[in-house]
Amino acid sequence: MADDYVLNNKEYHKICDDAYSARVKYRIAHDEAMEAADACEANPTNATIAYATTKLNNFKKAIPEVERTYKLYRETPREADAHEVGAAAELAFKEWV
Repeated sequence: MADDYVLNNKEYHKICDDAYSARVKYRIAHDEAMEAADACEANPTNATIAYATTKLNNFKKAIPEVERTYKLYRETPREADAHEVGAAAELAFKEWV
């Protein structure tokens, strides 16, 4: 655990930054796809359909990158430990209630 906090701090922050960046790109692609779909629904022409299809494909391409970077993020010792603690706390709470 200390290794993750001290020796690999730059690597950890790169993984976090990559995950954040992928999520931002995903959100932008989602918003653009939704706007294009709304425009297509309001005025279904060949141009709006093609534009909406392009934006939808861009959004679909963003999904695997978010999944990949989030998986790397969750696999860091810091995050794995945090999720284990959370799971243990949830279990203890359920037993208590």
